[in-house]
Order: sequence, then structure tokens, then C-alpha cells
Amino acid sequence: MNIPSFLKASYLVARTLMKPSNIYRYYEPIERYESDVSVYERLKYVFSSPIEIFPNLFLGNSINAANKELLKSNNFDIIINVTDNIPNFFENDFEYYNVSIKDNTNAFFGLNLENCAKYIHDNLRLNKKIIVHCFEGRSRSVTIIIYYLMNYHNYKFIDIYNQIKNQKNIVNINKSFVNELCVVRQRSKSLNYLRTTKNKIKKTNSLDDLDKYFENYVVVEKFDQ
Repeated sequence: MNIPSFLKASYLVARTLMKPSNIYRYYEPIERYESDVSVYERLKYVFSSPIEIFPNLFLGNSINAANKELLKSNNFDIIINVTDNIPNFFENDFEYYNVSIKDNTNAFFGLNLENCAKYIHDNLRLNKKIIVHCFEGRSRSVTIIIYYLMNYHNYKFIDIYNQIKNQKNIVNINKSFVNELCVVRQRSKSLNYLRTTKNKIKKTNSLDDLDKYFENYVVVEKFDQ
């Protein structure tokens, strides 16, 4: 780790978070999908490097995103910023894609999930290297990556969630995002069109329930990707 670069990146993020408009947000209600790890475990990952989840697709955090030397040395082409309060620090050096969203109980991605997943897919096909980050890299950015891998590479939720969790044990998605991933939707022609055998979506209460839930999906038509 380059200590001066890390300290500079930490300063850039801290300066952003100290704005009055950003301070109150950490008292907003939020329900995580699992029991949370300790603050100590979460702090360890502040010092971590981006993690490759899929070829050329990396999961990072805000400190990574503010560390120009790290971004350059890893040859990233694109930074996907999944926050509403961390700025694009180096717009003259990298291509950015923004999904402005909070991480709280009332947050909802909507069409941002599909739009961002398509952007990722199109750019990975061009062999571009992408880092996706939120603040800690454990909820919003993870949701984007999971959605992409579920819809463009036919991963099961439970499999990709566990893979990411094994690589970064602080991962713990906002419960509202998990339920949003379960919403039945018609996919674009670049995706599989899925439907459920049940007419109404039910909220899941555990990873086992969610695994069983996705078993109810059937492929009714497949399109070329």
C-alpha cells in the first residue's frame, strides 16, 4: 500500500463526509439482510484493495475511488459510483457512471439496476476494466454486481452472494435491495425472460428462503446475448 496515496484518498473522502448535508444520513433507518459484523471487521476493509468478482469487474469502496494512484496502477477504465454523496474525484482521468442512491430502508433502485447492468455488459464486451463502489462496498455496489451477474450470466442469487461474501465478509445488503432483486420483471432482448409460478411476490426472511424462491423461476424464452 502506498501510504501517502491512501492518506490523501482518506482525506478526500473525509472532507466530503463532513459536509452538514451528509452527517445526518448515518442515523437514517436501515435493516440489513443478515446479522452485521463488528465495526472492527468493517474498518479492516477500508485498507483493502478492490476485489475482482468477475473478469474485469471489481468491487471497491470510496477510499479506493479517491486513490488515483491505485486506480491508475490497476488500469481501471470506468468507475461506477453508486452513492449520492461521494463525488467523481477524477473526471479528467476516468470514465464515470453514476447511480445516485442512499443506503436506507426507503431506498429503491428502479430502472437504475437494468440501465447500469447493460452499461457494465456493453463495456466488459469491449474489454474495459470496471470498478463499482459505494461507501464501504458492501450493499449498494454489491446489489448492482449481483443484478448484472444474475441477469446477464444466469447466476443464482445465493451463489453469487456467497461468492462475494467469501471474498469480503462485511458484505451485507440492505434488505429492501434484496427484495427488489426478487421482483418479477420482463427482461430486455439481451436477457433471459423469466417468470415465477407464484402470482405474488413474498418477502424473504433468510438466504435459504431466497434460494428456494429463485428455484420457482422458469425460463420461458431465451435470447442471444
